[in-house]
Amino acid sequence: MWIDAFNWDQLNSFPLHKKLTREHLYPNNASKMRNKLAFDCLNKEMYNMMLEYSKTLTQAAQDEFSGALQLLQHTAFLVDFFGDSRPIKNKEDTRLVALREAYDWFKSWEKERTGEKSAHRRENSLLTMETREDLDFLFHGFISLVDLCTENLKAEVVPSRINSDVIENIFCQERSLYHGANMNPNYNEYRTGINSIILGQTTTSRKSNVGGNEAAKPYTTPCLRQKNVNKKW
Repeated sequence: MWIDAFNWDQLNSFPLHKKLTREHLYPNNASKMRNKLAFDCLNKEMYNMMLEYSKTLTQAAQDEFSGALQLLQHTAFLVDFFGDSRPIKNKEDTRLVALREAYDWFKSWEKERTGEKSAHRRENSLLTMETREDLDFLFHGFISLVDLCTENLKAEVVPSRINSDVIENIFCQERSLYHGANMNPNYNEYRTGINSIILGQTTTSRKSNVGGNEAAKPYTTPCLRQKNVNKKW
C-alpha cells in the first residue's frame, strides 16, 4: 500500500512527498534505528500523499484504504504535536483534546481486534505489543506531566522538548563507551560506569522543561590547603 503510493508519487513531475525515498520503504538495519525516517512515513505530508493517491483508486479499493488514512491522520497529529514549540499553559489546551482523540482511536482499534479468535490474525492486524505499551506510557505520562507542571509547579510544558535522548545517551555510554561494547554489563560494571558518566558529562541544559541554568554539583569534601612556608636553610 505504501509502496504503491510511493511509486505513483514518483511518476509526478512534482512529488507530493519530497523527502520520501527508497530508504524509507526498504530500510537496512542501520536505517531502522533512525526515527527521522519513521517520522517522514507518518507525518502530514505522507497523509496528504496517501489521500491524493486514494482518489485514483476504485471505490472498493478506497474503502479498504480508509483504515490506512485514519492511521496516518492520527500519526501525523502526533508528529506535529511533539514537534510543536508552543508551550501548554493549562489543561484546557485544545491540543490535549486532540491528543486524547488520537489515543482513544488507537485503543478502539485494539479493542476491536481483541475479540479475534485467531491469535495469529489478531497480532498481524495490530501494532506490536511493545508499541501499544509505548503509546499508553506516552499518553498517560504526558498528561501526568502537564497536570504536575500546570497545577503544582505553575510552569509551562513545551511538547517539542519531551524526549528520552538523555536517558538513551546514558545507556549507550554504559554499553559501549565504558565497557567495550558490552551489551549486558553486570551490577558492579554498571555502578562504576554510571559514576564516570555523571562526573564526565555536562549536566546543565537550558532547553529542559524544568528550566534552570545550574546543575547539581558532585559532592566534594573541603580540603585544607597547606600554606607555603619559605624555610631558610
